[in-house]
Amino acid sequence: MTPRRAADSAQRDRQENRRERLGGLGRARLSFVHAVIGLAVLVLIGALLGLALARSVGRGAGHAEPLPEAPFAGPDADLALPDFQATPLPTIDDPFAPTPTLVVARPAPFPTGLPTPVSRAGPAAQGPFELGGQVAYDFRHAALMQRAGMTWTRIEVTWRPGQSTSLAGREIERAQRAGFKVLVSVTGGERRPDDIDYEAFVEFLSALARYGPDAVEVWSEPNAPDRWPQAEIDGGVYLRNMLAPAYNAIKAADRSIMVISGALRPMGDGSESVFYQQMAAAGAGNFLDCVGVRYLAGGAPPAENVGLQQVWQQPVEALRKPVCFVAFGYLSAEGYGEMPPGYEWASGTTAADQAAWLADAVRLARNNPYTRLMIVWNVDYLTWRQEEPAAGYALIRPDGSCPACDALGAAMSAP
Repeated sequence: MTPRRAADSAQRDRQENRRERLGGLGRARLSFVHAVIGLAVLVLIGALLGLALARSVGRGAGHAEPLPEAPFAGPDADLALPDFQATPLPTIDDPFAPTPTLVVARPAPFPTGLPTPVSRAGPAAQGPFELGGQVAYDFRHAALMQRAGMTWTRIEVTWRPGQSTSLAGREIERAQRAGFKVLVSVTGGERRPDDIDYEAFVEFLSALARYGPDAVEVWSEPNAPDRWPQAEIDGGVYLRNMLAPAYNAIKAADRSIMVISGALRPMGDGSESVFYQQMAAAGAGNFLDCVGVRYLAGGAPPAENVGLQQVWQQPVEALRKPVCFVAFGYLSAEGYGEMPPGYEWASGTTAADQAAWLADAVRLARNNPYTRLMIVWNVDYLTWRQEEPAAGYALIRPDGSCPACDALGAAMSAP
């Protein structure tokens, strides 16, 4: 090998060695960067776990945050929803016994064959007892209603297939402009065909909910032959065909709307209790916020009336939900003359009795955690005829006075 070739070979060896040293240094630096990144990731994971543990401990110590919307169990689950109830509903021996603890209803069993609720049933009905009144045409007596402690009103909508929601929407807007929350009771015509177009009815409720009512009663008297197909008078059928899909349609539009089940017609044969039990067994507790009830046949003070106690007690025992009186009133013929035939049970009721009994009923309702709402029927109706003495229920008496307004206001404002 010549001296020049030897020198070139030596130079190439030195360059090769240098490249190997630089490559090793680069690999070492890369390994160091990877190690730093891995350590940072571990530190971050540890910090997140520590924060989660701290929040869990904090909640366990009594610093609870608001419960998020929980996912709903599927139709094969044992329970539709987790039980968030802090205090169980007491056994009701005396429905008028005062109970200071606000009750949150238990979730109901979730059988197969029902849709998944779009929101948890119950929260929309939480809050203190409230009072309202149903008016005949307008709110010319709004000041008297407010003096009586009323913050709600009720609108009745008689639904038929193809009906528009625009008229009901205007009524809702008018009531809310007058300063009242609105319960809309939607039912069918007085004489129904053998079949109800459930899909069209639910579509109507979905459109109605977009007007922003505060509560919706789904149908009325679903146990009555003239408002429901006779072969389908069953609480489970009412739930599956109407209440459950109606609940989801309303809640999909606005979860804050209180969904109230249709108030039953008093039949006098004990069938109301059976209807409630059928609803409960079918899983109705997942598809209503409040149980709709009505009471218009009282002829004695509320604390002495066994019939009122049953109306108050039966739905609570069966469904473990608060009740909403969608229509509550006492009939008095004072100022109108003779009581029409068929209403003799109220022949001795004076306007003073009406005022006192309404106030007593409100005091009883305020002292019970399972009564959310009471709509007095009615404020100012004028009809007085044999088959419909509606004016006799009115708070505004024939001489223009309202003895019940001050009595109700005192009952609502009492500590």
